[in-house]
Amino acid sequence: MPNNSEGIGTKVSVKGDKEYKNALSQISRQLTVLNTDMKASQSAFGAQAETMDGMHDRLEKLNEIYEVQAKKVELIREQLEKAKAEYGENSKQADDLQIALNRATAQMNGTANQITTTEQGLKTLAEAQRLAGDETDASSMTLKEAEQALKAAGEGAEEMAGSVDDAGDAAGEVGDAAEDASGGVGSFAESLLEAAGAVGGGFLDGVQGLLGALGSIGWACVEALGEAFDTNPILKSIQTR
Repeated sequence: MPNNSEGIGTKVSVKGDKEYKNALSQISRQLTVLNTDMKASQSAFGAQAETMDGMHDRLEKLNEIYEVQAKKVELIREQLEKAKAEYGENSKQADDLQIALNRATAQMNGTANQITTTEQGLKTLAEAQRLAGDETDASSMTLKEAEQALKAAGEGAEEMAGSVDDAGDAAGEVGDAAEDASGGVGSFAESLLEAAGAVGGGFLDGVQGLLGALGSIGWACVEALGEAFDTNPILKSIQTR
């Protein structure tokens, strides 16, 4: 039966039509061989088809299929241009070849998508095996297991980052408190020096005034304690022991 999907069913009497049909038939046989070869090869891996070795095998077979599909697309495109030139843009011959070209392009793009997915899977496996380290034999790790391992590692990294942020916030609060305390002490000392300087009229006098002020504070504390001992019977009893 004629294969209309390849644009062969329509009698296209453009130059090179026989060569086109022969080339297209040869490409179709190649694709059949390659597709069945990939199925047989992948089936041999069984449950290990999603491991590093299995996915490398799949990628190799997909690339071979893609190369032949690209040749098929180019072959149909060339024949379509010939049909358009001889029969016109909207001729039945051109339409049939356009349909064949669209289908061949869709198949080629589908293979390209599988190649991309397989390459991403191999990267995931490689990253998971790197995290596993040399002490762990990760050659039998499947893609699903690799994805779970990377997810767990990512969650652990997020928790660690959160802990580091919390520690940073705590350190910042301690630093702010220390800065406030330092500023308070500095302001107190500065005020005393200014006051002492105003009293003494000079740097040396200011220092002496500061020492005198501190001494006055000390004597005031002593006097206050003395009054407390005198007026409080409990403290007074302690003082007499």
